[in-house]
Amino acid sequence: MKLKLDNSQKSALYKVDPNSRRNGGFQSLLVSLQEKCNPHGNSIELNIHEIERIKRYSQKYRNGGWQNTLKTIFPSIAN
Repeated sequence: MKLKLDNSQKSALYKVDPNSRRNGGFQSLLVSLQEKCNPHGNSIELNIHEIERIKRYSQKYRNGGWQNTLKTIFPSIAN
């Protein structure tokens, strides 16, 4: 699935420090998505595994900062 990200979505995606990849599932997911995002545009191509992780992480865990970050970046998937 190819998605267009607006500037606020892309900004939220890149707020996560790439060095935090090993700090947990949310960080690992967001850093891996940073690496897939087109740096010269506002598009990202997601596979089914990534879409499922976004849905699960945004809905199946306690509500908090990381869930809200996913809902900000991917409202069509996470909400």
